[in-house]
Amino acid sequence: MLNPIYDATTGTLTYDAKILADYSGEGLAHAARQQTDYTLPESFAQGGLFIDSGGCNIRGGLCIRIVNGLPKDVGYLPIEQCPDADGTCKPCDPDMRSSSYGKICHDRFPDQCFYDRTPDHPGVTWNCYADWVDY
Repeated sequence: MLNPIYDATTGTLTYDAKILADYSGEGLAHAARQQTDYTLPESFAQGGLFIDSGGCNIRGGLCIRIVNGLPKDVGYLPIEQCPDADGTCKPCDPDMRSSSYGKICHDRFPDQCFYDRTPDHPGVTWNCYADWVDY
């Protein structure tokens, strides 16, 4: 489940869903191989959502863009956490100004964040970065 959106007026929380067969990470690869039906039904019956609170979770962050020399919040950015050697959870990419966060911000907010990686141009340019927000 991706991109949570809460509507305070109706009290609903909606997500984009990704079919396991389209999942590119290794964490659920075993489950994706077990999937046999790739057609989504028109509607779903009653279901349940179980969230494992063990291990590291995705934590809150922001995409930030510099405008006239000042940081401007672009929008919410979930930041994936990875376990550290001491058992604590830290951002998987600790460099909040890295191009990986520049790309994630661009994908999430393409109208405000640019990310340019062209084959004929060495290097990458981006204008947004991540900032940690502990909700």
